[in-house]
Amino acid sequence: MGRKNMVKQIYCITDGKMGHQRQTEGLARALQMLVPANITWLPAFSLWQCLLSAGKCASSIEKNAIVIGAGHRTHFALLYYRLRYHAKSIVIMKPSLPKSWFDHCIVPRHDHVTGQNVLVTEGAMNVLSLQTVEKIPQTVILIGGPSEHCTWRNEDIYQQLIDWVKTTDGRMILSTSRRTPTDFLNKMPDALKAVIECHDVANLPSDWLPKTLLESQHAWVTADSVSMVFEALSADCDTKVIAVAGLTGKMAENLQQLPHLMSTRLNESGRVAQQLLAMGLFE
Repeated sequence: MGRKNMVKQIYCITDGKMGHQRQTEGLARALQMLVPANITWLPAFSLWQCLLSAGKCASSIEKNAIVIGAGHRTHFALLYYRLRYHAKSIVIMKPSLPKSWFDHCIVPRHDHVTGQNVLVTEGAMNVLSLQTVEKIPQTVILIGGPSEHCTWRNEDIYQQLIDWVKTTDGRMILSTSRRTPTDFLNKMPDALKAVIECHDVANLPSDWLPKTLLESQHAWVTADSVSMVFEALSADCDTKVIAVAGLTGKMAENLQQLPHLMSTRLNESGRVAQQLLAMGLFE
């Protein structure tokens, strides 16, 4: 069997952060849809851990494979496998090390990074954009919370929801997030509680959000939760952004680019995978 026809090996390095894992999995699955490939997950490790364990914290992988990681904690593992096993390394998000140390850097537009080995994304990659959707007439409402980049006021969110539910039919389901103030649900006006099914994220299973987005025709997401906005667009939801006061930095910049992304289903995982294939990733 020729090398071009062999099943490829993709190793996903995880630092344990769910957001990073979703991006890594999204790209790996998109590549797997283009070429026959096995996907294996491996833990990240640091230079210090490698030295203390005499290299035993690292796994043995096939030579000339693909290694993908998101987040700074995956950087050393990516470099280790690249140097020792001649793997092609793909780092997701702006690296804290020189770009030239990796084969490919997948970086969001708001980081303003350029280079021959840099591919720019319009939003976070995920597996939602790769899945078939069967929509039902329901609206999922995703609530973020305070951060240093916005001025959060529960009352502002309540008022927008009150205005919107008046002209909305079908089931409406709301979920908080880890950043949502603890009193958000308790202080919610009765007019909203009467028509919205509310959930505390702490009581929901880990697969609730992707499943609900994929089946929901509409999604309302607070503006501070840019990653959830991109996930809603990737799940082909008719998406509306709930305004949050005082947005600054990358949050505000991301929102400025949203209008031109909302006319069609967002599929950054598939688009980036196609670009990597055209650049000879598996050659």
